[in-house]
Amino acid sequence: VLTKSIGAKSATLVLDHNLTPMGSTITTPLSGRAVASVIAVSSESLNTGSVPVGLTSRTTLTVSNTGNATLEVSSISSSNAAYGATPSSFDLEPGNEQSVVVTFTPTTEVDFTETLSIASNAENATSLTVELSGSCIAAGATGSLAVEPVTVTSSTVLLSWPQYGDVSSINVYVGPEPPAVTDA
Repeated sequence: VLTKSIGAKSATLVLDHNLTPMGSTITTPLSGRAVASVIAVSSESLNTGSVPVGLTSRTTLTVSNTGNATLEVSSISSSNAAYGATPSSFDLEPGNEQSVVVTFTPTTEVDFTETLSIASNAENATSLTVELSGSCIAAGATGSLAVEPVTVTSSTVLLSWPQYGDVSSINVYVGPEPPAVTDA
């Protein structure tokens, strides 16, 4: 019995023969479990944003194994060197997931539309693709960066934003001069 689904399976083997003058039929029940790895990703497309020349943005893609056998991801690669992925290979046991950090480090001021390819032993997709998009802006430009106050104290305003270059937060001091910094 050829099956395309995973899980418990059963069938019956019927063997008719004429080894005796009367003939005979032998019936034997069969059972087993179909196993396969099944890959799933958290998104079919990722937008890595507007990134200044030479800086890097990071976006997380989650890869899951919804099957009942080990998923072997043999490679994760992009159609353009501006994009990378870490880790680029790994094994996942059934029911587990792996975070993959997709980096975007553009070197030319253009818009990017690329593909991230994931090669694996998955029954449902031995080659899975995720669409990538992003743009490179002039060094020093902020692009579509939006900054909103998160916390305010008497002399410090903490501003933060997701996935902008290598910076996750910045402190801005309000007053005639910044506070003194001493070595700890």
